[in-house]
Amino acid sequence: MLKKLRLSFKTPLTAKDKRKIASDLILVILGSLILAFASGIFLVPASINAGGLAGMGIIVDYLFNFSFSIVDIVVGILAVVLFAIGWVFLGTPFAIKTALSTILFPTFLSVFIRIPIFYEFSQSLYLPDGTGQIETARILIGGLFGGALTGVGVGMTFLGGGSTGGVDVITLLANKYLKIKQSTASFFVDAVIVITGMFILTDKLISSLVGVIAALICAIMIDFVFVGRSSVYTANIISSKWREINDYIQKEMERGTTIFHVEGGYQFDSYRLISVVFERKEYNEIYRAIAHIDPKAFVTFTQAQSVFGEGFNKLINKKNKR
Repeated sequence: MLKKLRLSFKTPLTAKDKRKIASDLILVILGSLILAFASGIFLVPASINAGGLAGMGIIVDYLFNFSFSIVDIVVGILAVVLFAIGWVFLGTPFAIKTALSTILFPTFLSVFIRIPIFYEFSQSLYLPDGTGQIETARILIGGLFGGALTGVGVGMTFLGGGSTGGVDVITLLANKYLKIKQSTASFFVDAVIVITGMFILTDKLISSLVGVIAALICAIMIDFVFVGRSSVYTANIISSKWREINDYIQKEMERGTTIFHVEGGYQFDSYRLISVVFERKEYNEIYRAIAHIDPKAFVTFTQAQSVFGEGFNKLINKKNKR
């Protein structure tokens, strides 16, 4: 991100910029740590498949049935492969956002799965009953906590301007090349992983069903961390450096803009207003860019109830039924 700002603005970073970048890095690191903790302590030990790379790792681990867990190994390999694919097809900006999580998540996951103290703690959560089976109540509690913490981890990563990478690569590719809305593609990919797990992990059906609940809790917690239900925002920007801001939005964020000629209501001075619609995960990026280019800019951010058009929801001609 630091390199991106330098290339985009060709000006040295201020102390405030550096503090913001440092706080973003901390959020991404903590988010990756919490995400790995949720997977390694609550989800993986009970084979709770809530989608994502961890869900894929659980499926592969079950198929090979080694005497030791290979979930973290599978997650690490898939993370690197998908990162490379994303870099090639989605570009360097995507790679910059996901590089840190691509390294940290599999590393932290290995720590929580393989370090004895964490392994023993996770096993104590899922002690079998007299029949040798794990109680359904324990699996349900683990799924609830695992899903909630997963949502918190992902939300913190997004707040830091990063991305968890992984299956996000698939959803972004579907959005870019198949014009499928990202939220729809994300739901579809995770649904395929969860349903596949149900058919493969036939003796762990309860865990698979709890995985569905965990995925729903995760989605709710992501929204809670971000404070808001809608994932789409509108920004109205008035700035004397409107050309530079517009260039950044168009070239770096690859978002379309609309420019209006406006007048001030006091002295009737002429200004340019940039209007742009973007997704929640891009909030930090556009805020940081505007603040860096023109700290004196007048900006309003508004959550949109719904947005229709290219890149968002498709307009459907609904005929009145009699």
